[in-house]
Amino acid sequence: MSDKQSERSDRDDDDDRGWYRWLGVLAAHFCCWFVFGLYQSIGPLFVAVQQHFEASSVRTSWILSTTLCFQLGLGPIVNIPVERLGHRPTVMIGAVLSSLGFFLSSFAPSIEFLYLSMGVFVGFGYCLIISPSLGIVALYVKRRYVLANALAVSGSGLGIFVFTPLWDAFIDGYGWRGAFILFSSINAQLGVCAALYRPKTKAKTKLGTTGTDQDTNENESDSPGRHGYTESNSPQNKKMLCGICDLSLLSRNPVFLVYAFAVFLGSGMACMALPAFLFVRAESKELSSSRNLSFLISIYGAVGILGRLSSVPIFHVMPNLTSVRLYGLALFFAGVISFFSVFANSYALYGIVTAILGIFVGLTFTLISQVVKDLFGPSLVTAGMTITTPFMAIGGILGPTFAGLIYDLTGNYDNTFYYFGACLVTAGSSLVIMESYFNKRRRKSEQSEDEPNYSEKGVEMISRGTSTDFDILEDVQ
Repeated sequence: MSDKQSERSDRDDDDDRGWYRWLGVLAAHFCCWFVFGLYQSIGPLFVAVQQHFEASSVRTSWILSTTLCFQLGLGPIVNIPVERLGHRPTVMIGAVLSSLGFFLSSFAPSIEFLYLSMGVFVGFGYCLIISPSLGIVALYVKRRYVLANALAVSGSGLGIFVFTPLWDAFIDGYGWRGAFILFSSINAQLGVCAALYRPKTKAKTKLGTTGTDQDTNENESDSPGRHGYTESNSPQNKKMLCGICDLSLLSRNPVFLVYAFAVFLGSGMACMALPAFLFVRAESKELSSSRNLSFLISIYGAVGILGRLSSVPIFHVMPNLTSVRLYGLALFFAGVISFFSVFANSYALYGIVTAILGIFVGLTFTLISQVVKDLFGPSLVTAGMTITTPFMAIGGILGPTFAGLIYDLTGNYDNTFYYFGACLVTAGSSLVIMESYFNKRRRKSEQSEDEPNYSEKGVEMISRGTSTDFDILEDVQ
């Protein structure tokens, strides 16, 4: 009887028709709205805060820098509360911290206070939200995971589309302090999303203890009972926690080093700050009203969804194209468009440039995990992403700061976009060139290994028929 129950549980675990599974995907979708949509739609708030405190662009940009630092840089430690508490409590804690950060920001007496409220509370709160939200999708949905993951991640583009005009409307109606309070109440709904992350139960074995098959035991990390006192110190858990920060990956594949540099310079230094400065530059050029300019960033987010989905048809049309090369090309062309954006001095032309940038930048964010998977395989995606994320975090800290400093020194946002273009073109071209170089070296190495290493005496023995290829190779080895 227990065998039948275990088989039924395994069959249900592979079935994607459970209603709670797709509600969990929907909850992850809304979590991506906030986490990825916030820093790319915060441009109107930057302008309001900068004008109120009469602060420089560098001081204002540090709000975004500190937020990205905690959101991306502390990613590896999120695995600890997930393993100890489960996905649902971890996301709930993140929702409380981030909502508290927005609420405290409404009482900010200075720019420096926002570094604490936005950077520490909101940044670390969102850090606790995004990794468990995307990770639980893989636990819920097996056979339709590609579809489920696409639905979840697409929330980032919709977040930009919705939040940019929403920030503008809140600021116009209630001021920037009131906007923080309203956004705090909206952000608190992430706790409701976390409640939809239903913990998965385990089947009972003949001995009456909880247990699962090997596949479920590896993936199921949401049940608090699995991580009791005796099991938390097991060698398997220690090995897993050490694998989270496997620095040996940096030397295992030389392409990964170049890729990490491209993530730092392209995705971190440039792509993280681009949306906010797109709005600020258009504001300084007085291309249109503030509400219409906010709509430009909404366009950026909407077409970014197309960019995130475009990798599927691209790989279908060009199956020989590697994800590493496509990532480099996307960065390169985003840099070229950033250079040309300085000539967009009309609202319509600026909208076209913004849309094209949204497509290429959206494509780069989709390919980040795909490149890690192709370089190291599916089993090391988590370890690879854990190493990749800090590179992006460091770039996210320095990028907005350098961009604001360039404006303070030159008084022109065109130079800021020249800086973005230089970062993107350098990152993309270096990745494409070095990937081709290492591939050529690898092919030459494989060809030399395939050729038998015969000595002159060995060749003479084979020609006489006194020995075989296998005997000669065995002697040489």
